[in-house]
Amino acid sequence: LKKIHLKPKEVVPAKHLENLFCKHFGYENSEGSWIPKNSLESTFVLSDDERADLLGDRQNENPFSETGLDQWKSLLELALSIDHPSATNRIWTCGLTDGGLHNIFLNEENLWMFDLGEPSLEPIPAFLTKFLMSFFHALGMEDDEKGDWVVRFEQDENGKLRLTDTTKELLPKVISSFNITVNRLINELFDGYEKVRVLLVRYV
Repeated sequence: LKKIHLKPKEVVPAKHLENLFCKHFGYENSEGSWIPKNSLESTFVLSDDERADLLGDRQNENPFSETGLDQWKSLLELALSIDHPSATNRIWTCGLTDGGLHNIFLNEENLWMFDLGEPSLEPIPAFLTKFLMSFFHALGMEDDEKGDWVVRFEQDENGKLRLTDTTKELLPKVISSFNITVNRLINELFDGYEKVRVLLVRYV
């Protein structure tokens, strides 16, 4: 069995997750052990519209169909199935707990990082989550003409939220930048190990 590194405060939540998934997805045998009822698909997508943009041809191999508890169980299974050393070995974060674009400022000579926290050991895919998520998160951190956060959603005639026209025009560029960055990370950090791509997208 693979060892999972947990911080002291993560032990109790992990026990609850184990109980939750066993009771929801498995059945108990005569020896009192939980046995999985069935295997679930290993991925799910952010949305139907962005499926092709984020995964390309991989969308047919990795259907994004789970909902509710299914997606969390399959995400854990996917994370545990990754076996590339760069994805399983842990790195020292030096306190950089939120390495998003909105917390990084740089010029040709210096780099400033903000929102530091408690240093810890983390696998690289987990460490990259905040950075990759920030490609989309930063969309909501733009100032409008009044100095407030820009509004990226509006209500339709039924009261449901939809993207503004400006955001619809901007989103493909964000996805393109995201994909370029992920491609570079996979090639340089993970030696072209494609399985980690789905994990990174799911974390985001």
